[in-house]
Amino acid sequence: MQQMVDNAMDSSSGYGQQLSEAWHYMFGREPNYSAAYAAAIKAVESIALPMVEPNNKDSTLSKASRVMRDQHWEFQIEAREENNVPGGVIQLLMSGLMNSQPDRHGGPDSGVVSKEKAQVAVYSAVFLIQCFKAGLVRRPAI
Repeated sequence: MQQMVDNAMDSSSGYGQQLSEAWHYMFGREPNYSAAYAAAIKAVESIALPMVEPNNKDSTLSKASRVMRDQHWEFQIEAREENNVPGGVIQLLMSGLMNSQPDRHGGPDSGVVSKEKAQVAVYSAVFLIQCFKAGLVRRPAI
């Protein structure tokens, strides 16, 4: 995992900078789990949105995952076709990452981001970024 993180953070890209921020919020001297989770989402958005919806400046991670589902994007290492979900399992992970952030909207039902949940968010971001960087996530051939 550390090698994957180093590879992604070594980039001068926006996603590398956001992932570095998420990692430091998660594992730094003064952890901030809410900030780690939010930065993890931004890191994935930085790499995914330009690929999925390059002309939509209002896109979000959950919107991009819906586009991937509707357009039947592919993830190269998925199981047999009959086991695949529309848009691939990557879009499910993207949607889950975005929609499981407990303090995303605030208000009386807003929850606290636990250490465990923040770790899963950051690790998921590392995995998603690596998949996009490696070209394993792609729009289907027409």
